[in-house]
Amino acid sequence: EAGHPVDPKLAELVGNVLMLQDWTPGNPNVIVEGYMKNGPLWSLAYEWWFYMLFFPIVTFLKTERQRNCTVFGISLIATICYLVFPYFPIRILMYFGLWWSGVFLASAYLNKNICWRHIRAPVYFLSSIALILSAKAMYHAMTHDSYSIGIHPFNEVRHFLFAAFAIGGGYCWMKLRWVLFDFVTRPLTIFAPVSYMVYISHVPLMQNAHYLPSTSNAYIDWIIYFFIMLATSYLVERVMYPRIRNRIQQPIARWFN
Repeated sequence: EAGHPVDPKLAELVGNVLMLQDWTPGNPNVIVEGYMKNGPLWSLAYEWWFYMLFFPIVTFLKTERQRNCTVFGISLIATICYLVFPYFPIRILMYFGLWWSGVFLASAYLNKNICWRHIRAPVYFLSSIALILSAKAMYHAMTHDSYSIGIHPFNEVRHFLFAAFAIGGGYCWMKLRWVLFDFVTRPLTIFAPVSYMVYISHVPLMQNAHYLPSTSNAYIDWIIYFFIMLATSYLVERVMYPRIRNRIQQPIARWFN
């Protein structure tokens, strides 16, 4: 990104390896920011912790009802705690319920049980969390001269409201037989196989990139960096990652067999 040697920031690197990074501009009490100011890396930490929490939930709780009630209950308690203690571990537990709503919907889809009576639970849950968080947001708005929807405590409200809207809107779209769905989504399918790598690499490889000599035209520079980002994302997602995954999975599979 910088085009010259930089401080490796070992403490920050260790924090990212341990999946403790978060998005500094929008969240309070961040332990460590994304490595080398790569903000999108915050999502990697959240995903990792959600997967770690997923395992004990599905291992020790045998029914879907037990799992859903447990996760939504943990998230609700974490939300109440978050009003007073907005720290990273509590934030993870609060957002776990939002992530689990996707698990809930995936299960409903696999069981061919997509009806409002069945999927309304995550919509009500997400809306309730947003309502609880709104109390702090309203207090903040009344006691501060300036505020932004993209930072705490409004940022969290926005996330949960959008998730509830997305589920409800998706259900309505399904009832309309997905009219124009292909028209809207098909042009984006070209990016689908490399979308996550594009997300976490666009800041250093394109947005803030200065590692090539400038052409004196910002638009041409961006186009060059854009294609470098796409090529790198393809190389990592479609070439390197499958090979690394196979090398890890094969010995594990042999050990279990």
